[in-house]
Amino acid sequence: MSRADRDRLEDILGAIGAVMRYYPKLSGDDRDMAYDAIVRQLEVIGEAANRLDPETKAEAPEIEWHKISGFRNLAIHEYFRVNQSIVEGIVSNYLPHLREAVERIRDRLDN
Repeated sequence: MSRADRDRLEDILGAIGAVMRYYPKLSGDDRDMAYDAIVRQLEVIGEAANRLDPETKAEAPEIEWHKISGFRNLAIHEYFRVNQSIVEGIVSNYLPHLREAVERIRDRLDN
Protein backbone atom coordinates (compact mmCIF):
# COMPACT_ATOMS: atom_id res chain seq x y z
CA MET A 1 0.00 0.00 0.00
CA SER A 2 1.51 3.25 -1.12
CA ARG A 3 1.01 6.37 0.93
CA ALA A 4 0.93 9.94 -0.27
CA ASP A 5 3.75 12.33 0.56
CA ARG A 6 1.31 14.40 2.61
CA ASP A 7 0.68 11.37 4.83
CA ARG A 8 4.41 10.76 5.18
CA LEU A 9 4.97 14.40 6.12
CA GLU A 10 2.32 14.03 8.81
CA ASP A 11 4.08 10.88 10.02
CA ILE A 12 7.29 12.88 10.36
CA LEU A 13 5.56 15.69 12.23
CA GLY A 14 3.80 13.24 14.53
CA ALA A 15 7.07 11.48 15.30
CA ILE A 16 8.83 14.80 15.98
CA GLY A 17 6.01 15.73 18.36
CA ALA A 18 6.41 12.43 20.19
CA VAL A 19 10.19 12.88 20.44
CA MET A 20 9.74 16.34 21.93
CA ARG A 21 7.33 14.93 24.54
CA TYR A 22 9.73 12.12 25.46
CA TYR A 23 12.93 14.16 25.40
CA PRO A 24 12.62 15.72 28.89
CA LYS A 25 12.35 12.22 30.35
CA LEU A 26 15.91 11.37 29.23
CA SER A 27 17.15 12.81 32.50
CA GLY A 28 14.55 11.13 34.72
CA ASP A 29 13.83 7.72 36.16
CA ASP A 30 12.32 6.54 32.87
CA ARG A 31 15.38 7.49 30.80
CA ASP A 32 15.86 4.02 29.31
CA MET A 33 12.27 3.86 28.16
CA ALA A 34 12.38 7.44 26.86
CA TYR A 35 15.61 6.71 24.96
CA ASP A 36 14.10 3.62 23.33
CA ALA A 37 10.94 5.54 22.40
CA ILE A 38 12.93 8.41 20.90
CA VAL A 39 15.09 6.08 18.81
CA ARG A 40 11.93 4.37 17.55
CA GLN A 41 10.42 7.70 16.51
CA LEU A 42 13.67 8.67 14.76
CA GLU A 43 13.40 5.39 12.85
CA VAL A 44 9.85 6.35 11.80
CA ILE A 45 11.12 9.75 10.65
CA GLY A 46 13.89 8.11 8.64
CA GLU A 47 11.58 5.63 6.97
CA ALA A 48 9.02 8.28 6.06
CA ALA A 49 11.73 10.62 4.77
CA ASN A 50 13.27 7.85 2.69
CA ARG A 51 9.97 7.23 0.94
CA LEU A 52 9.20 10.84 0.05
CA ASP A 53 9.32 11.64 -3.65
CA PRO A 54 12.55 13.35 -4.72
CA GLU A 55 10.52 16.35 -5.91
CA THR A 56 9.06 16.77 -2.44
CA LYS A 57 12.48 16.59 -0.79
CA ALA A 58 13.80 19.12 -3.31
CA GLU A 59 11.45 21.68 -1.78
CA ALA A 60 13.71 21.71 1.29
CA PRO A 61 17.26 21.47 -0.05
CA GLU A 62 18.63 22.66 3.29
CA ILE A 63 17.59 19.34 4.84
CA GLU A 64 20.10 16.52 4.50
CA TRP A 65 17.50 13.88 3.70
CA HIS A 66 20.10 11.20 3.08
CA LYS A 67 21.40 11.62 6.65
CA ILE A 68 17.90 11.15 8.04
CA SER A 69 17.53 7.90 6.15
CA GLY A 70 21.08 6.98 7.07
CA PHE A 71 20.38 7.33 10.77
CA ARG A 72 17.34 5.10 10.39
CA ASN A 73 19.54 2.44 8.79
CA LEU A 74 22.14 2.84 11.52
CA ALA A 75 19.54 2.53 14.28
CA ILE A 76 18.03 -0.58 12.70
CA HIS A 77 21.11 -2.41 11.45
CA GLU A 78 23.96 -1.08 13.58
CA TYR A 79 22.05 -0.20 16.74
CA PHE A 80 25.16 -0.80 18.85
CA ARG A 81 26.72 2.35 17.33
CA VAL A 82 23.88 4.59 18.49
CA ASN A 83 24.14 6.20 21.90
CA GLN A 84 22.38 8.84 23.96
CA SER A 85 24.82 11.58 22.97
CA ILE A 86 24.10 11.03 19.27
CA VAL A 87 20.35 10.95 19.90
CA GLU A 88 20.43 14.13 21.99
CA GLY A 89 22.43 15.88 19.26
CA ILE A 90 19.89 14.93 16.62
CA VAL A 91 16.97 16.07 18.75
CA SER A 92 18.59 19.38 19.73
CA ASN A 93 20.31 20.33 16.51
CA TYR A 94 18.27 18.86 13.67
CA LEU A 95 14.66 18.18 14.57
CA PRO A 96 13.60 21.83 14.96
CA HIS A 97 14.83 22.61 11.43
CA LEU A 98 13.26 19.46 10.05
CA ARG A 99 9.93 20.34 11.66
CA GLU A 100 9.97 23.80 10.07
CA ALA A 101 10.84 22.41 6.63
CA VAL A 102 8.22 19.66 6.77
CA GLU A 103 5.52 22.10 7.90
CA ARG A 104 6.46 24.42 5.02
CA ILE A 105 6.29 21.58 2.47
CA ARG A 106 3.01 20.30 3.88
CA ASP A 107 1.49 23.78 3.74
CA ARG A 108 2.54 24.11 0.07
CA LEU A 109 0.93 20.76 -0.71
CA ASP A 110 -2.28 21.95 0.92
CA ASN A 111 -2.48 25.03 -1.30
